[in-house]
Amino acid sequence: MVCSGAGCVSSGCREVRDALVQGVMEFGLKEEIKVIETGCIGSCDLGPIVVVYPEGVFYQKVKPEDARRIAEEHLFKGRVVERLLYAEPATTKLIPTFKEIDFFKLQEKIVLRNCGLIDPMNIEEYIAREGYEGLAKALTQMSREEVVEGVFRSGLRGGEGPAFPRAPNGDSPSRRRAARNTWSATPMRETPGPSWTGAFWRATPTA
Repeated sequence: MVCSGAGCVSSGCREVRDALVQGVMEFGLKEEIKVIETGCIGSCDLGPIVVVYPEGVFYQKVKPEDARRIAEEHLFKGRVVERLLYAEPATTKLIPTFKEIDFFKLQEKIVLRNCGLIDPMNIEEYIAREGYEGLAKALTQMSREEVVEGVFRSGLRGGEGPAFPRAPNGDSPSRRRAARNTWSATPMRETPGPSWTGAFWRATPTA
């Protein structure tokens, strides 16, 4: 997996990807190894980042010339390239795998749990990791009232900078009834809304 978040792109991840692909071809591994550009892994200062699965070996600050070394030593010969591993700042101890690094170990990703694990351009990989199951449940098993209730219970926040709650403020029965009446019965249309990076399309009530 080659991180292709903005930080890694700006530091040369595409060249690293191309060099990895070339190395895989050179060592006859094209039937065994797939080089995938994935979403932002989260540690932009360490890019370009390459993570090799199934072990989850984490390589940092990878240069194109390092990519061939990874292809030869790790992918072909099965030996980790220690020079490219992450070192714990306080102890300089080398940490080989993604999940052992404190920065990642102390996180619980929810919405972004697939970043770094799948090809974001391949819908089948997303579906294989339970993508759209929530949507399917909402459409086939839940009533409109249950969907609205789920939004209240979730405490979801975000959008347009200030992280406004997705549900109306307050948790009184009257507020919930008003939200259910508005959200459940009102037709939706697509209207442009503001964001920090320009206009985007969102669903808003027609009334």
